[in-house]
Amino acid sequence: MPLQSVTDDETLILSVPVRVRRAGREITVADRIRNRRNQAYATKLALQAVEALNASTGGYGLMLSNPVQRAWRDVNAVARHVSLNWDAVGTMYGQHAFGLEPRGQY
Repeated sequence: MPLQSVTDDETLILSVPVRVRRAGREITVADRIRNRRNQAYATKLALQAVEALNASTGGYGLMLSNPVQRAWRDVNAVARHVSLNWDAVGTMYGQHAFGLEPRGQY
């Protein structure tokens, strides 16, 4: 699986809160959902990176004494949280984008 790169500043984790604060306005539901999407995307990229790193270590990467194994395990644990799961959050973002009531944690 090829790694994806971040090219749009909107995919940065802090982009929404920073923009809202600079504009001096309240955070809306749309802001919250967009921020959740950005966080989930960053988690997805971290997961892809650690998968590639772990794959490059071969069988040695499975040893509990290997720090790469620990990083792989930690990132996978984080990515399994529903608030950072790309599929769950992407569904919620899509619902909002189509004018539907989003279902999920935002």
